[in-house]
Amino acid sequence: MLNSPFQVGLTHKTELVDNFILSDPYHKQFLDRLRSCLAGQDPPKHDVAVIYAKDLLENTFKNARSKTFNENEPEACAITNRLSSCHDVKGLGDRDILSLLIDNAIYHVGWPARDVYRYVARDPSDGDISMALSECDWGALAKDLRWSNTLHGLERILYQIIIVHTGPSEELEDRDMVVVNPMSWYCKFKSVYVTEHALEFFVKGYQERHDTA
Repeated sequence: MLNSPFQVGLTHKTELVDNFILSDPYHKQFLDRLRSCLAGQDPPKHDVAVIYAKDLLENTFKNARSKTFNENEPEACAITNRLSSCHDVKGLGDRDILSLLIDNAIYHVGWPARDVYRYVARDPSDGDISMALSECDWGALAKDLRWSNTLHGLERILYQIIIVHTGPSEELEDRDMVVVNPMSWYCKFKSVYVTEHALEFFVKGYQERHDTA
């Protein structure tokens, strides 16, 4: 759920791409507007999702030939090859477009499908995350995360920052399994973007404590 730190079924990338159009009729409208924009039509000034997506795709296209991807990222390499072979970005297929946009959303908001789709098609903004990071009581958060098999203090867990799940690692094949009455709950920062910025806050807090000591 969008307003909860709990995520019982973390979604695979392929499922996010496959279900984008099916999950909400608005997503098809978004993709149609984006296609028109890529073809040269000016988007409405208030259509921030389309404007953001267009800029992201065009920048990715421009950088495709100079990008070097890890060999362990075959999908990224394949998309880059297709980008390089296109005369312009509008030559990309819908699936490649969605893959690039969803990758970017996952970097910012993590894997929850509702958050990913909202970031792609409605509100590509990090404002809520930035506010949550700035308002977070890091001492209380660290205390609340010292769990065994019980949960407490969840009112202080910000869903923009932390995700709670029942598996030891999102990399496990059974990560989507729903566990009833789990022996332990696990948590992690919600996304790479959140992790990077949370580290900045931790470092800043440490420096401030060190300077005043």
